[in-house]
Amino acid sequence: MLAGAVAAEHVGAGGESIEAPAIFDRDLGWIADADVLVAEVSVPSTGVGYEIATARYRHSIPVICLYRPAYTKRCSAMISGDRGIDLIEYTETTEMLSRLRSALAKYTTSAVGYPRRRTPA
Repeated sequence: MLAGAVAAEHVGAGGESIEAPAIFDRDLGWIADADVLVAEVSVPSTGVGYEIATARYRHSIPVICLYRPAYTKRCSAMISGDRGIDLIEYTETTEMLSRLRSALAKYTTSAVGYPRRRTPA
């Protein structure tokens, strides 16, 4: 599932027009319901880091991070150094999509690609 706020046309540079606690609760709910978290980490973000840590260490959800070196000199060591994160470094979108599909295939149970549901802890 794509976090709707990321792709929504009505969300501008100032962010969403709802209160921060509502965004926090909503986003934590999305993470709790996820089978895999895919995060773009080319531009450092405290919020994305918080979401990655929540997925990994609170919910034991697999995390795939996408990193494009053209945006920063290096990926955060907290991401690149976490051996449990599948880090995909890329330069072209088509290359990234191919590698992302391969990475996601590890978390599916059929050729169709439906996610394998995690068992609650």
